[in-house]
Amino acid sequence: MSGPSTGWKSERPSLHGPGRTLRRGEYRIEGALSYGGAGRLFLASHVTLDTPLALKQLRGDRPLPESVAEELDFALTHRQGKPASPRQQDDFPLSGGSYTDRFVREALLLVRLRHPAMPMLYDYFFEDGYWYLVLEYCAGPTLASYLRQQGPLPPLEALSYAMQICDLFDYLHSQRPPVIYRGLRPASMILTSGGRLVFFDFGCACYLRNGQLYADFEPGVPGYAAPEQHQHGGQCDERSDLFSLGVLLHEMVTGQNPLGKNGHLEPVARLNPALSPALSALITIATRADPLYRFQSARAFFHALERIATLEERRAYQRLLRLHLSRGVTAGSSGSGSTSTAPVAITLKALAPGDAQSVFPSCSPEEFAAEPTVAIPTHQIKAASPCEQTAQMPALTPYAQERSLRPSQQFKRRPWRLVLFLILLALLLLGIFGLSLYLLGQLQSAPSWLGLRTS
Repeated sequence: MSGPSTGWKSERPSLHGPGRTLRRGEYRIEGALSYGGAGRLFLASHVTLDTPLALKQLRGDRPLPESVAEELDFALTHRQGKPASPRQQDDFPLSGGSYTDRFVREALLLVRLRHPAMPMLYDYFFEDGYWYLVLEYCAGPTLASYLRQQGPLPPLEALSYAMQICDLFDYLHSQRPPVIYRGLRPASMILTSGGRLVFFDFGCACYLRNGQLYADFEPGVPGYAAPEQHQHGGQCDERSDLFSLGVLLHEMVTGQNPLGKNGHLEPVARLNPALSPALSALITIATRADPLYRFQSARAFFHALERIATLEERRAYQRLLRLHLSRGVTAGSSGSGSTSTAPVAITLKALAPGDAQSVFPSCSPEEFAAEPTVAIPTHQIKAASPCEQTAQMPALTPYAQERSLRPSQQFKRRPWRLVLFLILLALLLLGIFGLSLYLLGQLQSAPSWLGLRTS
């Protein structure tokens, strides 16, 4: 189950090709999943069990410390519902080699922590100068390749991925001491068919103890790292991870890779004018250079993402409503006047909010993003029955529902408020008049108070 430190030697083998077996024929390489960073990810299978696995290859330059091997063996042997270790650990023992230290951090975090975005660690071993992590296999492309194929993502999809990442950061930052990820980049995540992100790179993560990182200095991923990771000895905190998430969200909604931008991101509204001002402002706040003016916690960032997702859902519903109404108007105008009202009435019934049986029509992404402006003819609305008009009119002007009424309109719609206001005004005037009479009487008797005689 473990990779012992005895018999260790460092060699530089050739790249693994399909069909190659490792660990005395126990694992067989089926293909490559991703390259880059400090390791490679392969699709492998267990020869005996015929089970697909993910094999993470990391270069080795030193043997494992004895305490690390003991903790890994104990955790993998006594695996239960939650991580177990022979003793509470809050640091990473050093091996003396930068590559092996990276492997130690990644392996220990995978056995100490449990989160849906973290793969399960099944085994580890050393062979031909490389360390290997046998991980849970998650089918799907990396987020980097997905972004290259799809280009800018719809806001709701990008927000869904950002909320998953933010949930993982909130879990890591809530540890004692907190765990700082530091290495966020789209190539380190696998996007499954169900839309779930799984992280396969924890080599840059480390503990934050008393405001200081307990690990060797690593500046972070260029383009995604926060400015403070390149300054002051690379010291950073939880807000540095949130900056990287803001950069990744910027890339998802604009399709622009931040690499090579010299740390300066162009405004989102300039690259994608169709984005809402709320989403643009959120990305601006998350990517501010000064940590004091960013989101201060992953939980606050997550709540902000939830609010923006709610607004984007409303905008998407309104776009789809206008698009479907435009289709109904086009279809009605091509036919006779008597049959032109039916498509509009059916459309409004199908898209009425709160209808549990309503089914949204299917359309292409280009049509969905077009946001057409629809003018509904008056004769088509009057053709419906009065009860249908009452239910349909708010849907025709969705933005009018959100505008607040002027005071004069409020009094017109609620006359009892005006009556109450007049009654209170009359009582106030009577009170002022009574108080004036009382003060006048007191002034006439004022000389008797002073002991003066009046004629």
